[in-house]
Amino acid sequence: MVGLYRKERGGKRKVSRSFVTELHGEKHRGTQRKFYSALAFVSQRVQRKSKASRRNTSPWPSPTGEGVNLSGEDLTQTWGIQQYQTYKYFENISENSKKIRVGVVDTGIDYNHPDLKQNVNRALWKDFVNEDDDAWDDQGHGTHVAGTIAANINASGIIWVNPYVELVPLKICTDKWFCPSYAVIRALEYAKEQKIDILNMSLGGRGTPSWHPICAGISSVVDAGGIVVAASWNSNIDTSRFVPGGCQQAITVAAVDSLGMRAPFSNYGAKVDVAAPGVGVYSTYPLNKWTYKKLSGTSMATPHIVGLISIIQSYNKF
Repeated sequence: MVGLYRKERGGKRKVSRSFVTELHGEKHRGTQRKFYSALAFVSQRVQRKSKASRRNTSPWPSPTGEGVNLSGEDLTQTWGIQQYQTYKYFENISENSKKIRVGVVDTGIDYNHPDLKQNVNRALWKDFVNEDDDAWDDQGHGTHVAGTIAANINASGIIWVNPYVELVPLKICTDKWFCPSYAVIRALEYAKEQKIDILNMSLGGRGTPSWHPICAGISSVVDAGGIVVAASWNSNIDTSRFVPGGCQQAITVAAVDSLGMRAPFSNYGAKVDVAAPGVGVYSTYPLNKWTYKKLSGTSMATPHIVGLISIIQSYNKF
């Protein structure tokens, strides 16, 4: 069984060590890897598969920062989007891009939430743990993750990294946090069949990546052209013995705070590819609970990177 982190961290905490010195267990001499490093990493990773890389051009469009009305949207709560400033690309994305499908392998999504309902693909959603086609989120975790990827522009609430993606809820957990490996594997197989562009896997558990069937499933998705982004996990140890964070073909994400410091709960190690905001992340939550909520965890960092990749993919046909 691969269980989602049962209680995402909240409240104040002392940050004792820097992401700069501990992401890979060594000091990066004279180089501070802050938020823009995620942009550079995503550019390089996606370029490898894009036509842009063969043309030796940047996959990032030239931002205009004009033409999209964000009035009524609260940008003060979402510090991650303030760092990335992806709203500068919204006009380009809305007018010139293809729709990217993002599978959220999680507890489901509140598909009636006003900041999400326009983006949810109701034809493709699946519940792999309750054996039905209703991917309603009766826990909250998946809705929070989905909001960070794609809370949309509707003159209220919040916006997040890329409000123009298509969200596909792939539910693999019950309301009691039962998240069996078989459900995760079936979700991966389904995502491959449906040619879903990117998978967000904000989940984890201890395991041996070299032989774990979830890692094999991720490799199958990637070999078919998909991209899988996974949380490094929240145990403050090397992520190489965790699944899916330790899986070879997953893009693995650690968490940092607003100062660029590694979150004290975040896993680290050579398998970590990049870090993103994961402390005090404000995002959507099921309407029957909070509507919006702050959570902390590598689960919250992962969808930032998924959103960034989706922006680049919007401009590069693979």
